[in-house]
Amino acid sequence: MDLRLRGLRAVVTGAGKGIGAAIAESLAAEGTNLVLVSRSQPQLEDIAKRLRADHGVEVDVLAADLSTEDGRREVVSAVDSLDILVNNAGAIPPGGLPDVSEETWRRAWDLKVYGYIFLTQSLYPKIAQSRHGAVLNIIGVAAEEFPPNYIAGASGNRRACPSVRRSR
Repeated sequence: MDLRLRGLRAVVTGAGKGIGAAIAESLAAEGTNLVLVSRSQPQLEDIAKRLRADHGVEVDVLAADLSTEDGRREVVSAVDSLDILVNNAGAIPPGGLPDVSEETWRRAWDLKVYGYIFLTQSLYPKIAQSRHGAVLNIIGVAAEEFPPNYIAGASGNRRACPSVRRSR
């Protein structure tokens, strides 16, 4: 498939495993140059090495905690130009309303909700300079289903992407 992404530059957060790594793979297969971000440098290095070899794209890696202002600043400093931002980082534990502590809510939302907002805000000037600028916020199905035993995640996913609407 040719999505006309060849030569564009994308930042993918949460790229060290799972959905983020799969998104990075798909973008690399389209010829997109990448900046992979997660908290795990060794995982990122392994993925970057494979993507460079398999797809011949440029891949930079950055270990950063996007729940912090310092972590987001590292990303902004490392990226000179940008066409696509994929906000995917997030680690929200399960639990019902009485089970999730205030500290857990804050830690999870600092990454999944505020991390998305403030990283996008910080990178926006670079994205706006691109003729192809796009921001993708990756959320889970919990934003739509709102399972009671995943209250922080369902709420966080819904806040990270407020345009989610129930289809029922």
